[in-house]
Amino acid sequence: MKKTVLTLVLALAFMPVFSQAILKHTFTNNSGGLHSVFQNSIHEYVYEILPEVSYVVCDLDEDEAITGFSVYDADFQLTKEIPFTVEGKWGIRYSSFGVVIAGKHLFNSDDKIEICLTPWKQGGKMYTMILNEDGEVLFMQEGSLISYLYKAGDELRFEISNSYDNYNIEVYATQGNFSADEMIVTTQNPYPNPANTTVSIPYTLNGKSAEMHIYDSRGVLVDTKTLDPDAEWVDLNVRAYRPGVYVYEYNGMSNKFVVR
Repeated sequence: MKKTVLTLVLALAFMPVFSQAILKHTFTNNSGGLHSVFQNSIHEYVYEILPEVSYVVCDLDEDEAITGFSVYDADFQLTKEIPFTVEGKWGIRYSSFGVVIAGKHLFNSDDKIEICLTPWKQGGKMYTMILNEDGEVLFMQEGSLISYLYKAGDELRFEISNSYDNYNIEVYATQGNFSADEMIVTTQNPYPNPANTTVSIPYTLNGKSAEMHIYDSRGVLVDTKTLDPDAEWVDLNVRAYRPGVYVYEYNGMSNKFVVR
């Protein structure tokens, strides 16, 4: 009886700590290996393209090599398992540098799920890779990092930053035929971009506080800024940054800038 009472007291004592955060789901690891979970970040740019593709679980073996993907809807129900059969051992980063975009009708007009990811070949460079639900490779670009999908007029485009080739930014038009009445989010861009001394990064917090994290092209955290909830932008001194592509993230939003 005493043990039961003590347990209840401890539970009540810790309850206020979690009163503002409710656990919705835990992706358990039953394979004996590892996995990484990525929320489908297409929702930063195109909303509700495919609600049943909300989370992508990347399964890894004991050597942290990709073995496949599991796709879940917003209610955490499994909707599709996707094989990964690309030759060689491939790894993936535990951040937005990993699985970036997933959906249908984004890169072509068939009804198969498509996943865009930026894996790295173990012992080699990073790539931008697009797979369909059969594991077929639709696109693969060596030495690339970070992919974005956005609408330009009536055309759907995706953008990759080639961090191994003078930091070129390559823009591709897709053959997708997503519905024209889908909501498109207008993103705010840093200026100037590229920059060599200072870059101004716009943001919107609606009176809330947040931190901005800046990562280099390898996914290494290089800077953290506390954002003023009443301001609309932050000036970032990049004089000490090495030339390259950088990604900033805050409150689930992300974008990139280039330092020359």
